[in-house]
Amino acid sequence: MKKIIYTILLTILCYGTSSAQQFPNYSLYIYNKMAYNPGYTGIPDAPCFLALHRSQWIGIEGAPSTQIISANLPFLKKRLGIGLQLTNQSIGITRIFSTDMNYAYHIPIGKGELSVALQGSLRYYAENYNDTRLHATQGVNIDNSIPVGLQNRYLPNFGTGIYYSASNYYLGASAVRLIQNDIDFGNNDEFISSEKPHFFLMGGYSFILSDQVKLQPQTLVKYVNNAPVDIEVSVGLELLEKYMFALNYRAGGEIKAGSGDSADIVFGVQLSDRFMFAVAYDITLSKLRKYNNGSVEAALQYCTGKFSNREVANPRFF
Repeated sequence: MKKIIYTILLTILCYGTSSAQQFPNYSLYIYNKMAYNPGYTGIPDAPCFLALHRSQWIGIEGAPSTQIISANLPFLKKRLGIGLQLTNQSIGITRIFSTDMNYAYHIPIGKGELSVALQGSLRYYAENYNDTRLHATQGVNIDNSIPVGLQNRYLPNFGTGIYYSASNYYLGASAVRLIQNDIDFGNNDEFISSEKPHFFLMGGYSFILSDQVKLQPQTLVKYVNNAPVDIEVSVGLELLEKYMFALNYRAGGEIKAGSGDSADIVFGVQLSDRFMFAVAYDITLSKLRKYNNGSVEAALQYCTGKFSNREVANPRFF
C-alpha cells in the first residue's frame, strides 16, 4: 500500500514541476515572511536568526520535508537590510538545497517605511533514480523514459519584493524565481519541466483590543501561472506581548473547488527578550487526508537585543 501511495505522490509531484506551485508551504509564514518576500529583509529593529523545520503529510512515504536557517540583518539605522536564507527540501527522490541572498533599501514614507529589495538565489536540484522506493511497470532500469542514477544541476535565479510597514499594519508584494530554468532530467531534448515565476501578496493588521490583547488578522496570496491560486488566512490573538494563538486556513491545493488544503493551529511564545518559539499543526482537508496524519512545523527565533520601538505592534509576532 505504501508503494502505491508513494507512486501516486511521486507522479503528482513530478507533474507539478511543470504546472503547479513549486514553493514550499509554511504554516508559520507569519514569523517567516522573508521566505516569501525579500522586502521583509532588515525590517526588524534588531538582527534576527530563525531555524525552522516542517514535516508535511506525516505517514506518507517520501512526503515533503523542509528545513530553514535564516539571518535577517538591519544596517545603518535600518536604512539597509541584508538577508541570508538556507533551505533544504526533500520530496520523494528529489532533494533541493537553496541559498537566497537579499539586499533591501528602506525609505521612510509617512508613518512607516517602504523596503525595496532584490534577491539572488542558487539552487542545487537533484533526483536520485537509484532510490529503492522507485519502481515502474517495466522496471526502472529498462524504462527508457526514466533517467539513470543521480541527476543534478545548479540553478541560479533572482527575485524582487516591496514591503511597507507602519505602526500596526503591513503590506507586501514579491516576485521570485523569475528565470524559468530547465529542471527536466529526461533523455530527450524537449523542454518539459521548468522553474516557474512565483508571485506573492501579503498583508496584516493589528487591532489593539486592550493594553494586553491584540487581534492580528494576516493573509498571504500565492500565484503561479496555470496553477490554482493559493490563499492563506491567519487570525491571531496576541496576549501580554508574550503569547500568540492563531488559526490558519489554506484554501489552495486542488484544481477543483473543495474544502481547501488545510486548517492550521498555531501557538507562539516569547520565551525571553531574545528567544521566540512557535509550533503549528496542520489538519489536512484535501483528498490526501485519508492517507496522512497532518503536518507539523516548528520554529525558533533568536534576536540579538531588545526592540527599540515599543509603540510598534510586537514585530516578533506581527
